[in-house]
Amino acid sequence: MRRQLSGPMIFYSTGHSIPWVLETVVDSLRLFLPDMSISHYYAVNDPAASHRYRRWSQSSLESILQLPDLDAVHVAAFEDAGTAKEGVDWLFHVSVTDTESRGVRCIIVDLGFSEEVVTEHLSTLLNFSDSLAKAFCIESGHLHDLEDFSDQNQLGPHWFKMKGKPVEPRKIKYSDVLKQEIVDVELNPCHNHVVGAIDFTAAWTMYLGQSFLDSIDATKLGQLDAKICQLSDSLVRVTLFDDPFSFASASSIERLWDFRATLELDQIAHKFVRPW
Repeated sequence: MRRQLSGPMIFYSTGHSIPWVLETVVDSLRLFLPDMSISHYYAVNDPAASHRYRRWSQSSLESILQLPDLDAVHVAAFEDAGTAKEGVDWLFHVSVTDTESRGVRCIIVDLGFSEEVVTEHLSTLLNFSDSLAKAFCIESGHLHDLEDFSDQNQLGPHWFKMKGKPVEPRKIKYSDVLKQEIVDVELNPCHNHVVGAIDFTAAWTMYLGQSFLDSIDATKLGQLDAKICQLSDSLVRVTLFDDPFSFASASSIERLWDFRATLELDQIAHKFVRPW
């Protein structure tokens, strides 16, 4: 499977609908990445799809938007139809989901790009994600290496054994909450605390919307060793290191931890969520 740059953009559902969000995503793709055409899609509510990707056509968008009670749709570009059957090895992927899984009703737009696309179009991808973040007035969002972010938030030691990946012994602890041994994700710089529409985490690029900014001391952003872009009065993008796939370097790890510590993310998040 390709290395992938991925992450969510999260905003409240009020005043928004999946059809409008999907149309905005498709329009932005055409504007910023005209050579990256959508090749496949599936809509979760589409009984004909059976959770399998189908070939994208000019009429696909219109048919999707007419589905009743649409709560999730995925669009992607694959190199061939064979990989599309497995839903992996995409060049780019965007999913739009309307959910109450965070305790509040949110729409989550998940973006994903292969390493090849990132290498060739990095600045364009940032412009594309910036445009969506502004259009949706997101509360929080982030982009990071997909596999690394997943690993850093994986609680189960057995999962790492199945994948043949080592876990530092110091990270194994007994959880009084789960009543079993777990990986102490609090020792990972990208561990994530979900509080409503906010992901209190650290990643290669972070989007801080109004809810996020209201939760922190925003004046401390100036103390960060990072590229900070003010996208609007209520939206800031913070990029912690140049190469999104250099997340394992000592300097990148230091910047990830510094982001958390400077903004006191864990102190804030632990007021709402209990560490495992």
